[in-house]
Amino acid sequence: MNCDQNWHNFLCALSMKYVHVHHNPGAGNEQHSKESIISAIEKFGYNVSYTSTEEPIEAIPPEVELLVVAGGDGTVRKVVDWMLNYEALAPHQAVTILPLGTANNIADTLDIRGDIDDIISAWREPTIAPFQIGEVTFDDQRNFFLEGVGFGLFPFHIVQMRARKAKSDLHSIPEKKESDLQHLLQNLKKVVPVHYDIQVDGKYISGEFIMVEVLNTRSIGPNIKLSPRGQPIDEWVELILVRESEKTLLSKYITNDFTKGSVPMGLTCLRGKEILIKCAFSVFHVDGELVELTPKDTVTIASAWKSLPFLLT
Repeated sequence: MNCDQNWHNFLCALSMKYVHVHHNPGAGNEQHSKESIISAIEKFGYNVSYTSTEEPIEAIPPEVELLVVAGGDGTVRKVVDWMLNYEALAPHQAVTILPLGTANNIADTLDIRGDIDDIISAWREPTIAPFQIGEVTFDDQRNFFLEGVGFGLFPFHIVQMRARKAKSDLHSIPEKKESDLQHLLQNLKKVVPVHYDIQVDGKYISGEFIMVEVLNTRSIGPNIKLSPRGQPIDEWVELILVRESEKTLLSKYITNDFTKGSVPMGLTCLRGKEILIKCAFSVFHVDGELVELTPKDTVTIASAWKSLPFLLT
């Protein structure tokens, strides 16, 4: 990845002795305990402080140089939300991820993946980049996004999966991802097209679509790589549009090709910095959260609203 030299020099100047871990014990398959995570980090010579998602973060100790979010995409979002609300990150502090969730779309986009020991070992030669946080405004409200904002298929899928979660007895991460993938394919068959009026940096698009996604990361849901060029360290987001006639194309891509990292031919993919969307839907998603919307109100999505220093591996 190409990273800003100032950020790189900033991080390399740190002694990187003090680490704070904010951990979601319920992430993924729940196999990573407080003790195992602290032990894994301490054996590389770091001093570690710890909080769990079961308790609020009140403050990051001032001596801490690296805040480690140990969990999935939802945990990363909650920590970023706290940092934005309280301006909690000091100038000498950076953030990184130990990806323990099911999808880990944010970490995967930042190329943070693999064995925990390998990830921690890479902190010795750190690279840092400004993670660009997007902004979404609607109904006189403001929100932020790390992964993406979307209408149609994925909000519909989130609603259906939440209804099924209480009945689920799956425990392993591969089982959860495969189940999510199969239900996504089922929901793709059910979702119906809706008319949209869209602007991308002033360019107008209108039509009926079954999926409208604005992505900051490469992947969404169970690691569906709809935006292989996606990089939250640049100042762009990517708009993906899918029509009713393209359901089969998208289904084949999800089933066979989504790990290969290329958008299927025929789907509309546009890059932009400001995207305006108007449709008849009353709900859309911001990252993994569902948000209610006054139908036909305009949703404005802007890239690079704020940034946070993220350590990459």
